[in-house]
Amino acid sequence: MTRVVWLRRVGDSRMRMRAEGHAGAAACGQDVVCAAISTAMEMLETNLLAFGCRCGGRRGAALHEVDGKGYQAYKLMDATASFLRALAYQYPEYVSFTEKILQNGDAWGENGI
Repeated sequence: MTRVVWLRRVGDSRMRMRAEGHAGAAACGQDVVCAAISTAMEMLETNLLAFGCRCGGRRGAALHEVDGKGYQAYKLMDATASFLRALAYQYPEYVSFTEKILQNGDAWGENGI
């Protein structure tokens, strides 16, 4: 299962979206659910950079993490979140989507989750 988390903090313009794990709808390289998530995350990162948003994050096997800051980053992440929420609704056995809004004293956590 791919776990997607959108992490934001109250009163702070920084945010992070993280997708981790293989969806498991088919074998690696043939999984259209996993491909949809990967494409959404790649588009998010590409658009953040195109709009001049500061963008960072990590990437590896079955991991894509994108950090952003500012209003444009929020709008792009919100649009991506809408797509990924719909995907999780349609394929609940392969995708989970969680949105976490941290209070000012809360830590991001080691993995942003």
